[in-house]
Amino acid sequence: MNIKVITPPAPVVTLPDAKAFLRVDFDDDNTLINGLIAAASKNIDGPFGWLDRAIGTQTLELGYTWYSCRYVELPFGPVQSVESVKYIDSEGVEQTVPEENYFLDGDCLHFVSGYSYPSVSAVSDPVKIRYVAGFETVPADVVLAVKLHIKMNFDPLDEPGRAGMQRAIDDLLRSYKKWSL
Repeated sequence: MNIKVITPPAPVVTLPDAKAFLRVDFDDDNTLINGLIAAASKNIDGPFGWLDRAIGTQTLELGYTWYSCRYVELPFGPVQSVESVKYIDSEGVEQTVPEENYFLDGDCLHFVSGYSYPSVSAVSDPVKIRYVAGFETVPADVVLAVKLHIKMNFDPLDEPGRAGMQRAIDDLLRSYKKWSL
């Protein structure tokens, strides 16, 4: 199984929002603040973030091999929609599964009863599911956690102050983490 980001999410926090939160009213640190916004977002969001879920709306593509199963759990939800299901057939030609052969239920793509799985090529990950994931509106506590992360790295803090702020960030994000056993 392989995941690729097709369209990355917009930043969770904008430069004006971050500057207001930091109480910065000049432009000298814009480059630094933009870098902190990107780092904080990347730290939590999408396939490479520690939450193991999409926060901002983004387009992802899951590559895998048919297992003749009735459904595929799409990682990094919440899943908003499925754009396409494609595969490389046994002749090496890309085919598209018609939309009437599958439906989305939560973060799971289900194939309709009676769907006949085609023969696929022996290439790695011959099946590609392209989908849109992330919150349509990013939850306020996630936005606050990102702002705190930016502040923690913008303002000099002593070690106890950094540890306390990190605990606050972790507490705000804990319910969004996809835990696995």
